[in-house]
Amino acid sequence: MKYVLEHGILSATYSNKSLPISKDSTKGYTPLDLLVSSIVGCSQIVFTQILEKKRISYDSLTIDVQIERAEAGAKQLKKVHIHYTLTGVTATQEAIEKALHLVPKHCTIAQSVKGSIEIEETCSIVNES
Repeated sequence: MKYVLEHGILSATYSNKSLPISKDSTKGYTPLDLLVSSIVGCSQIVFTQILEKKRISYDSLTIDVQIERAEAGAKQLKKVHIHYTLTGVTATQEAIEKALHLVPKHCTIAQSVKGSIEIEETCSIVNES
């Protein structure tokens, strides 16, 4: 990966893809955006892999995220709450929650921030009639 700073925007380039990073969210992703996205992205990948291995199918998956930050100092990220909503699920709520319970110990990013950022993951199933 290569990083170049131009006009206050840090561009990360990897495999012919560019990722703009900036303190100004109108010009690029903020470092906080990237940290939260890394946590959520890793968790989602692990969760859907576990569902696939358990042969649990679903029609759609959406993710809502809430964060908590410290009020003073560097205002570090304290907590990330990830809520998955699945539709058209072929399993029970209990089976989905068991799968979700496996995510933290298999997610590289969750393990990397363990002890400094609390990650809470919940899920709900929406059965469309």
